[in-house]
Amino acid sequence: MKRMGVIAVSAALALGAVGVAGYYGIRSAGESKARQMIAAFQSSLPPGTTFEYRDLVVSPTGLSLTLSDVTFANPAEQMTASLASLALSNPGFSGTKVQTIDIGFSKLDLALTRPDATLTTTVRQASFDDVDIANSIAFAKRMKGAKTLADVEPAAFSTLDAGPVDLRGFSLNVPATGVNATLGKMTLEGITAGRMGKLAYEDYDLRTSDGMVHMGSLALDGLDLPRALRWAQQTQAQQARGEPPTFDVLGLRSIEAKGLALTSRERSVALDRFALADLESDRGMLVRATLAVEGFQVPAAQVAEPTRSFLEGQGLDRLAVDLTFAHRLDGATQSLSLGPLAINGGPLGKASASLSLTGLDASMLLAAARRPEALLDSARLDGFSIASTAGPLTAAYADLLLAQQGLTRADLAAMVNAQGGQELGTILGPDLGGRLVGALTAFIENPKAFSLSVKAKQGPMNLTQLGMGLALVPQRVVAAYDITVGP
Repeated sequence: MKRMGVIAVSAALALGAVGVAGYYGIRSAGESKARQMIAAFQSSLPPGTTFEYRDLVVSPTGLSLTLSDVTFANPAEQMTASLASLALSNPGFSGTKVQTIDIGFSKLDLALTRPDATLTTTVRQASFDDVDIANSIAFAKRMKGAKTLADVEPAAFSTLDAGPVDLRGFSLNVPATGVNATLGKMTLEGITAGRMGKLAYEDYDLRTSDGMVHMGSLALDGLDLPRALRWAQQTQAQQARGEPPTFDVLGLRSIEAKGLALTSRERSVALDRFALADLESDRGMLVRATLAVEGFQVPAAQVAEPTRSFLEGQGLDRLAVDLTFAHRLDGATQSLSLGPLAINGGPLGKASASLSLTGLDASMLLAAARRPEALLDSARLDGFSIASTAGPLTAAYADLLLAQQGLTRADLAAMVNAQGGQELGTILGPDLGGRLVGALTAFIENPKAFSLSVKAKQGPMNLTQLGMGLALVPQRVVAAYDITVGP
């Protein structure tokens, strides 16, 4: 029994030795083949261009190749680069050929030294997954020789496919222009047929001789590279002809920036959050968008008088504003919705407004750009609303602005009551006109809240009908809409 144990252990050791020998044999063969391939690559480089490395390691189990202390120099282009490590791993095969590969590197230092400018770039680490080798080579060939934007074929970007990208610790320095940029992190979900997934930046700083830009984060989702290039080429041609550019969202579904600060020699502004979502354009027209601006801050010292003195007198060192807006053009229902547009000025109060029209689509609005009067019979007013809520400083700020015109709130309220009472009473009728004038004068005298909403009861009137109706038979217009006045 004891002898059997010895035999088993001996067999295991022998098999292990064979396995280890086999592993190192495969590794040695792999490294030898890799060195041959790199040598072939080195010999194919242009005269004077060098590609060197200190060490090479192949991992048969991990299917990876790692080069250390890599250097590259191209004197013709006055470019040098060095990497602490360069790794190729996780090959994807199509038959016997490698179709995709993961690429990673660390501590990249790149320098372009030219008579007109010197540029240096560093990257702490980066990874590019599922890089399609044939696809990338074909793209590089199509891009080779392109000297201007017009030379690039948009279809070349339509073939781009790549997996996730992760880049950390980027910096760029151009001493001649005073430009210095740093980026903490960049990630890209991937590219499919030239369309980018979510692209995100974190901790970005740009410094120039004129000022500084800081961005805590920036995210773009859905940028269509072929579409963006076509638009850029079209815009370039339009500018050459002296024509206005055509609008396009470039396939973007959303844009969001957080922690934005801009400082110039004389001015500075800060923004907590900027977001555009639900983006869509059609035939050079924005047809759908939602905008949000949060914490837009301007230092009080940079606001024009008399607002600057007012804010400083109230102990406010900056003016902060929030804003939201929605825009919808629905071709199926032929409706256009603008708003609500809402502005929140903090202690100065907040206000909102919205407008809804029917009988419109993109074709009609494009035609109206050439012949605006065409909207008079097609656009129908479905409704609108306005609202305002005073803040703790609304009354005092209104007093300041009115004083510049030699008026008081009581003077303005009297003017509205005297002039508006008669005109609105004639148009809206004594009851509704009186309530509207009463709400307006009450808000002016003692600012708290005011609102007005108008909604079509059944069939909205077109703009021609509204104009003629208010001028000739205002009672008919009032009867066609539900009109609500609130404090």
